[in-house]
Amino acid sequence: MGRFTGILGMAVIVALAWAFSTDRRAIKLICGAVVVSILAAVFAIYLSRPRVVFTTRDQTYLGLTGRDDRTEVVLKLGEPASDHWQSDSGELQYEALAYPDKHLTVILMGSDRKSVHYIGAMDSSWTPVHFVPLRSGGSTDSLLRGLHRF
Repeated sequence: MGRFTGILGMAVIVALAWAFSTDRRAIKLICGAVVVSILAAVFAIYLSRPRVVFTTRDQTYLGLTGRDDRTEVVLKLGEPASDHWQSDSGELQYEALAYPDKHLTVILMGSDRKSVHYIGAMDSSWTPVHFVPLRSGGSTDSLLRGLHRF
């Protein structure tokens, strides 16, 4: 009986070792599947993200201030491709200096055509991209947003 018990004990040990090795294989298989799934998800996200391309644009208009008149603007940015006045009469005169190569229109404002000063810049879709801070704490941004294309 001692011998049978020994053989039976060895059989139990072999069975347990085989069971544990099967469990290890299953655990390794499950862990491997999880790791592969995570890697596949990360790769899919990487491929599906849009590529961001950074381009530099001419931002010399950022050096303009509310003290700059038409002469200063032309000295800093160059001669405009075209210039337009909003109207011939009125309390305030607005001048638009177009710089199509910079996708920019510089806006000048004054009480008459001889005293216009820089108030801001609009992009090609007529959205303000630069404005002048005022002494009162505000800015010319709201004035530019209310200005219709001319």
